[in-house]
Amino acid sequence: MTNLRLIRMHPKHDECWTLMPHLERRLTEWAIRFGQGHVEGFTGKVKAAFVLGLDTVATWVMVNAEGQIVGHLVAIEDDYSGRKVGFVVQLAADVRVPETIQADAKFELDAWARGKGFKEILMLTRRANMRAWRRWGFTLYRFLLRKDLSADG
Repeated sequence: MTNLRLIRMHPKHDECWTLMPHLERRLTEWAIRFGQGHVEGFTGKVKAAFVLGLDTVATWVMVNAEGQIVGHLVAIEDDYSGRKVGFVVQLAADVRVPETIQADAKFELDAWARGKGFKEILMLTRRANMRAWRRWGFTLYRFLLRKDLSADG
């Protein structure tokens, strides 16, 4: 199996500066794939938080032995119904993620959220694979429905 590493993106680490342009492209591709609105605003927010060292956005990448990003996790500080929460906006991998990396990512995500004083982490997903999300400690909370008003009808 390819040797994979989990890296928290931070401007104090030289390797992260090398990875950032690749991460920007990846975030854009996945935002389009996930149907996220305002792609440039999202990627710009992640990049600005990285460059300025802000903890309002937490980003991790999974890199292979060749130094290529093969997975990522982005969580943001958000306001939901009048309370501050951690919000996972992207979680994606191109390869099977070993249990050890999943455990490390879950631990780091939880530590980030607890360090910010959050009582919960929310995540939207297009996938109904609740078994996978339950391993991360997520349970079904609400359904988000969408009505597209841009189409004629």
